[in-house]
Amino acid sequence: MVRFLETDELSSCVQQIQGVKGRYERVSWRHEPKRQSTEDMNKVQGELSEREQQMLRIRRDSVTKAFQLSKMEKMLAETRGKLDKKPEPGTESKGRDTRDDMVQDLEDKVRFTRRDRRNSLHRTQLLESQMKTVKGELVDTLDHLQELRDRLRRSQANAEQRKVDMEKLQAGMR
Repeated sequence: MVRFLETDELSSCVQQIQGVKGRYERVSWRHEPKRQSTEDMNKVQGELSEREQQMLRIRRDSVTKAFQLSKMEKMLAETRGKLDKKPEPGTESKGRDTRDDMVQDLEDKVRFTRRDRRNSLHRTQLLESQMKTVKGELVDTLDHLQELRDRLRRSQANAEQRKVDMEKLQAGMR
């Protein structure tokens, strides 16, 4: 049976991506030691990789569903052909009603499958667009975090130098 992605599943993916973005933004404004910033960056990059893998799975599901749709269409065409060729003597009107119902059911399934496939493709494109946006923002945030880390290092080096200078001055005053 074909399983289509539910709106809730896709919404969950989007919320998770936005959550990663939010955590990344919160981390970028803190002045933490180098180790914590690096850990945060690694954690967020891991989460981003996980979301990208999730997007790949969604794409594969979409391709699989397209293949299943084409198989169903082929099966429908074959069933129509067989039903149109073989009327049974004596049960022609009863058989025709049954065949018509079967054909109608298959057509309905194909129609719903097409609609669901279009919806899945649209949602996938939307998620890919949002993923690109988040990825761009994460790159900017990473650059900002690295800049802050460099500033912190310089500040710490300056503080250490001042401390050494103060100790020299105190030693000279004694």
